[in-house]
Amino acid sequence: MIHRYERKFIFTNKSAREVETMIKLLKGGFSEIYNERFINNIYFDKIGYPYLYDNVNGVSSRTKARIRWYGNFFSEKNKYFFEIKKKEGFIVIKDSKKVSDLKLHPMTNLKEALRTCLGSDYKKHFANYNNLHPKLVNSYKRKYFLSKDKNFRITIDSDQKIGSPKTPLSLKNLYINRFKTIVELKYNRKWDIQAHQILNGFSARINKNSKYIDGVNFLINNFKS
Repeated sequence: MIHRYERKFIFTNKSAREVETMIKLLKGGFSEIYNERFINNIYFDKIGYPYLYDNVNGVSSRTKARIRWYGNFFSEKNKYFFEIKKKEGFIVIKDSKKVSDLKLHPMTNLKEALRTCLGSDYKKHFANYNNLHPKLVNSYKRKYFLSKDKNFRITIDSDQKIGSPKTPLSLKNLYINRFKTIVELKYNRKWDIQAHQILNGFSARINKNSKYIDGVNFLINNFKS
């Protein structure tokens, strides 16, 4: 289980490459640590979208439930994780469990996939999440940076694609906003004072953004049938 601070910044007028240049100039000596890769998610919510509306309404204690994997969208080599992410202000608590017996393909029934995640090995761990339904599929590019002292991590997310969770499972080849770049600073809460010193060199304000909300709104507005 992960406990950390997350601070989020949104750039609507700069490309990911421009933002990357800014990050490399920040105090802290940030350098890239992994190759860029795709992050893929299936988001789940309950009837009436309570997780979504908690975020929209600014509820301080919020929850996200998702299946996450990395790299190619469909691949026999994919490793899937069922995650519950809780947020209290800037503090994030993420519980993640590898689901070794899950396989995704275009005709996967996502409700059945969720049952796999919540099967006998997981019932005790995720006992309160049986009434979830798939609401959104998304995929985006992510780059990773680490400070010289290794206490701070920054991620850059861009080029988000979204799709419906209905079968056949697919990603529609559409971008919500090619120039909406999302930056997150992640660190242990004991480094909060130093984090503010790093952020003094950042030409953006802390902002609120949810890829889940962006994606659901996009589906509603563009695929009303």
